[in-house]
Amino acid sequence: MNARATLAFALLATLGACAAPPKKGAPITPISASSTPRRTLRRASGEVHVRLAQLAGAKTLEVRDAAKACVKIERAGTALLCDGVRQTEARFAERGPWSVNGRRYRGSLVVRAASGASGFEVTNALDLEDYIAGVVASELVLWSASLETLRAQAIAARSYAVSALDDRGARRTDPFLYSDTRDMAYAGAFVPKNERERELDAELARAIESTRGRVLLEGERVVDARFHAACGGHTADARDVSPEARFECLRSVPCPACRNELGLGRESAGEPWSFTAQRAALDALAQRFRVGTRLERLRPVALDSGGRWLEVELVGPSGSARVRFEELRRALGADKLLSSAIELTVPRAGDELASTLRFEGRGRGHGVGLCQAAARECASAGWNAERILAHYYPGARVVDWR
Repeated sequence: MNARATLAFALLATLGACAAPPKKGAPITPISASSTPRRTLRRASGEVHVRLAQLAGAKTLEVRDAAKACVKIERAGTALLCDGVRQTEARFAERGPWSVNGRRYRGSLVVRAASGASGFEVTNALDLEDYIAGVVASELVLWSASLETLRAQAIAARSYAVSALDDRGARRTDPFLYSDTRDMAYAGAFVPKNERERELDAELARAIESTRGRVLLEGERVVDARFHAACGGHTADARDVSPEARFECLRSVPCPACRNELGLGRESAGEPWSFTAQRAALDALAQRFRVGTRLERLRPVALDSGGRWLEVELVGPSGSARVRFEELRRALGADKLLSSAIELTVPRAGDELASTLRFEGRGRGHGVGLCQAAARECASAGWNAERILAHYYPGARVVDWR
């Protein structure tokens, strides 16, 4: 066995994938998933499990430990090849940090073949507070975020995580969170590369430690405290966006920062945007929602109190269909049709469509809960995290939920 193979096998042995370094050609004994049962996170402490969506489509994985020892993982049908050795899964069970394709993750990792013909299912198990630090660093631009902005985001993110895992734990034995917009952005640990970034990392650590275990509570329930990039002037009511929403504090409120009402002498935080859908995309909508092969008209048929589009009507040669705006947004691309705060369309809404449909609007995201752009501006105006959260989650209270 060459030196590199010896190092890889030794690393896997240390991680619990086998009891001892195997002989050349011997399979690495897998550990069954049932050997480490997962529990519902009902309090704001303990371990969380995060499915790493950013690694799902990778062709290969290179996992390195702190000493730079490397294991290369490839797909082999429904199994894995770990440095050429076939196994059903790979477990990196020590507490990290691990580097996976250049990103650093605290906690432990489990790698399996994804359900399709390619890709991986990678689950990162780590302490809740380490996860929240990773979320805050991924959700906010640390360079422009003050301590109170970081603290507000940390409390909101922790609340969402606890609430979501508690809810999912009632339906399955292995509740987890996604690392993308299905839950919250999480790209692993923030790794500072220079003195300024080390200062930012220290400020992030202060924010996490000063809010440790603190969540938003409505009655005796932890709030699934959703948040978004910018509301454009008025947040959305969660029940308008997601019919399953059940918290009164996730109702619509005016946003002083996006309305430029804080007296900071700055431009509004609710940045304008535009997006033009081409004919091919419009016709794909018609086919997706079964109104024919060509989209002829589109208009809003339900608005919220702030003027956000809630529901649209699509008209084609085969009929019409009413569609929730968030479905339309996902179909056209949430990274293109940035929010439901539509100010105008060209042609005008309801008019016959020619080759394109241009949307102009404000804000970014679904509009529910904390407005991240406004939180930054509110903190600059002297608001602390608790005041920011009280405005965007009216009626909820911040408590230590450990």
